[in-house]
Amino acid sequence: MKSLTEKVILTLTTLSGIIALALIFLYRVEDKDLFFTLAITFGTITYHFTVRLLIGWLLETRRIKVTASGSRWAEVTPVEMKFYEIIKIKKWKGKLPTYIPDHFNLHKHTAEEVMENMYIAEVGHGLMIAASYCSLFFCFFTTNWRMSFWIFWITAFIASLGEVAFVMVQRFNRQRMRKALQRHRKAS
Repeated sequence: MKSLTEKVILTLTTLSGIIALALIFLYRVEDKDLFFTLAITFGTITYHFTVRLLIGWLLETRRIKVTASGSRWAEVTPVEMKFYEIIKIKKWKGKLPTYIPDHFNLHKHTAEEVMENMYIAEVGHGLMIAASYCSLFFCFFTTNWRMSFWIFWITAFIASLGEVAFVMVQRFNRQRMRKALQRHRKAS
């Protein structure tokens, strides 16, 4: 069964794609800059959602295997944890949507599996940050790349900024779970 977040993202992807196509048609018929700007905006939104779905699907089906063991990148430093305290991540992290909540359910998975899922999610969001900026290349396929560049840049920046929050939450939660697991192992 799909989560609410999955349903919302699939719906928004479909709607933004349909709206982009309608606006492209209107631009071709009316030749108004507003239709052009809106077509680019909705087309870019469609790209951002589609690429996120694709990255998630690739990682979900494990066609790309990701592991945190031995990875220096996976290690969360004390300075990073202090930063998370400063930005009060505990207060707002629960407000972010979770695409597949079951992956982080300790009743269905071991702590190690949940931590691995957290790392996979972090890598996915990192790839999504990079993919956000790949959309800048689309401006060269428009009739006025100088005008459209800023639309692409703004949507890429906003999309990547959102992904940074998800990366931080995954790293914060994984470090807390790692410490709890270490305490539990010492106690037993």
